[in-house]
Amino acid sequence: MKKLVMAAVVMMAAVVSMLAADPVWNNDMTKALAQAKETKRPVMLVISGSDWCPPCMALEKNVLSDKKFQKFAAENLILVQADFPRKKKQSEAVAKLAKAAKVQYAPNDGFPTVVLIGADGKAIGKQVGYSGVNAEKYIEQLKGTLKK
Repeated sequence: MKKLVMAAVVMMAAVVSMLAADPVWNNDMTKALAQAKETKRPVMLVISGSDWCPPCMALEKNVLSDKKFQKFAAENLILVQADFPRKKKQSEAVAKLAKAAKVQYAPNDGFPTVVLIGADGKAIGKQVGYSGVNAEKYIEQLKGTLKK
């Protein structure tokens, strides 16, 4: 019986740690900012063209989908995706939310643009484009911006 209980505890711990490493992506800045205030974490807004923009796809592949980044983001950030796809369908409501976020935080910037935003709604830092760094280096850069 003790072995069975111990096995169940180990399995639960594994499930909890896996869930903690998967960040949740929002598409509504208003909700994200409310969550940022509640958790005292900054918002990371990613403005991308997920299905047509090569640097956006590289950022997704090399950073955003990397387990190290996902763990860091789940513990430290509120994530918002403002996507502007050309091929895949997007609801009108989601497209409207993406456009509003881009107009507010990166009206004249290209793709991808990543904006760190405080709970007060003010931009802390912005990066336009993707330099090709790996997830570890990207996390270092984010930490540096957040320390300012």
